[in-house]
Amino acid sequence: MLSRFSFPFALGILFVFSIQAHAVDITWIHEDHGPGFDAEWKDFLADQGHNVENRLIFEMNDVLAEELSRSQLIIFSRDTNSGNYDDSPEEIAGWNTIQAPMIIMTPYVLRSSRWRMVDSTSISDTTGTLEAVLPNHPLFEGGVLDGSNQVDMWDETILGPEDNIDLIDVADVGNGTLIAQDPGTNLVWAAYWEQGVEYYDGSGQFAGGNRLFLSGGSDDDPLSWGGKNYTPEADQILLNAIDFMATPRPDNPGDFNQDGAIDTADFDIMVANFRTGNSHEEGDINFDFAVDLQDFVEFAGKFNGGAAAVPEPSTWVLAVLVLLGILGCRRRRR
Repeated sequence: MLSRFSFPFALGILFVFSIQAHAVDITWIHEDHGPGFDAEWKDFLADQGHNVENRLIFEMNDVLAEELSRSQLIIFSRDTNSGNYDDSPEEIAGWNTIQAPMIIMTPYVLRSSRWRMVDSTSISDTTGTLEAVLPNHPLFEGGVLDGSNQVDMWDETILGPEDNIDLIDVADVGNGTLIAQDPGTNLVWAAYWEQGVEYYDGSGQFAGGNRLFLSGGSDDDPLSWGGKNYTPEADQILLNAIDFMATPRPDNPGDFNQDGAIDTADFDIMVANFRTGNSHEEGDINFDFAVDLQDFVEFAGKFNGGAAAVPEPSTWVLAVLVLLGILGCRRRRR
């Protein structure tokens, strides 16, 4: 699978790694099943300038949940046994009430028999390739995707023939946002749940903080449980994920230029990035990683326009529909 990417592409990845993101204080939760099984993950993150604190946690309580809620970012390692994290309804709720953002690298705790994040109890192996459902998502910055919006995530040469990466055996992430899937099976590679959302209808569990599932780490339990088995491109996606999850959301959604007002200047930003933008700075007011019609609709309810009269929302919707028509005509003429 690695042969699909050219040498110039590999050089591009090295260039991307040279662009240092801001340092993040990471709380790394694992069980240390073997001698340094997941140590290479932490070494890699430390080499990128992040601060990694090891935590071995087997029992959740209110005091510990409150402490972990003060973390800048939590990464829940594949080097964990999910059966140690669901001993009671109180323990399940405790993990889910943690307010800190969390990246979860194992699909096992996602199951409806564990933290109830997805409505499935089955696990499957990956084919090794990720296909972006949202190719403009911040996870894929730096040109990591090929022309088919795919990237090889698993380097099967690192840990031996028994190694693989596990995916949750479901294609539906409920009330979350599907970011990436396995193109061969449509199973979930990456998904995101906004703070406060019920994971899926009927789950009964809610995200205490923003949650990102990004599968990674060896499933070879006896020999390399949770070991690092990412390609360089997958490494970059993980770094992007850390930056994305550790970046606080703006206090005033819609004030894209951060001048203290939601006005025509912000509207112009949305227009300029319509159908191409993926961040709040580019006009994504509802944080669904795309600048689209829904952003204009929500913007209408926040617009103050300075001294100008405030249009009715229906007027805004009509204006956006006209804009859609104009953009469509321009594309057809090309």
